[in-house]
Amino acid sequence: MNRNRLECKGAKNYSCWCGITFDGPKAARDITAAIIDKLKSIEPFDDVLVDKVRTQLAQQRRAKDTKLQQIDSEIKSNLNKIDKLTDAIADCGKNSPQSIIVKIQDLEDRNDELKFQRNQLESANPTIEIPSAPKLCQLAIDTLTDLATDSEEFWRIMNKLVTNFYVLPYRPINNGHVVLRGHFDITLPGLLDDRLPAEIVDQFTTFSMVVDLYDEPMPIRHRKECVAMQKQGLTYRQIAKQLNVSYDVVNRALRLDREMQQCGFTDPYVRVTEPPADYPKMKRHLHGRYEFRPIDGHEFNP
Repeated sequence: MNRNRLECKGAKNYSCWCGITFDGPKAARDITAAIIDKLKSIEPFDDVLVDKVRTQLAQQRRAKDTKLQQIDSEIKSNLNKIDKLTDAIADCGKNSPQSIIVKIQDLEDRNDELKFQRNQLESANPTIEIPSAPKLCQLAIDTLTDLATDSEEFWRIMNKLVTNFYVLPYRPINNGHVVLRGHFDITLPGLLDDRLPAEIVDQFTTFSMVVDLYDEPMPIRHRKECVAMQKQGLTYRQIAKQLNVSYDVVNRALRLDREMQQCGFTDPYVRVTEPPADYPKMKRHLHGRYEFRPIDGHEFNP
């Protein structure tokens, strides 16, 4: 099989009946284009949410400042104690008790520990700006546009931006070929500053998306255009001439639309949850090794 064609691992292991493949590089381009279109349409963050997040960040900064003050105060106190103990050693000379020297060492060790804690606090959660939705989305758009889809950086960004990616089978309502659609979530938290606390990041919105991983047959691709032209009074042959397609394509497109109207469907495709009985190419479920095992957490019908 072409190495660019992707297939369900379950199908290879006889735990899934759907062995339909799709073009991986093309899917990456189509998914990227769909994500970019979605990011362009995202509304600005809710002002109440932004104010809430900023309040939380301000509270964290105040707590950090308080802790730094406590550390500085203890370091200063320890230094004063060390000075007094050093003076005591000077007064006693060679007869200074060993306990004083041990005490000085303990205080110095404690100060080293406090300085380490201070450095950790200062480097953690520096001033973080919450970008506007347009700015945040434009950053992602620029990044995805500039990167090659086969680069490691592209997939690093996509892994942060896309979650819960599943490929599910569909079929036209008039029983055409089984095709695949990608279902996934765009997670705006993936675009936010990595230093933002999880409890803040989780408040930002996630968007669900569906992307076709196939090229639509011409009757489905031109269905809406054919319907619109028919309403304008054009004949089948006139529609075919304007769209530069065959008469048969127009006929099948309008017949499909009538079937959709009768069934009350707005989508020419329906989910397929079991191997179609009239689809002889799918025989994996008839193999002796076949045992359907759904994805964890998803009880799809076999």
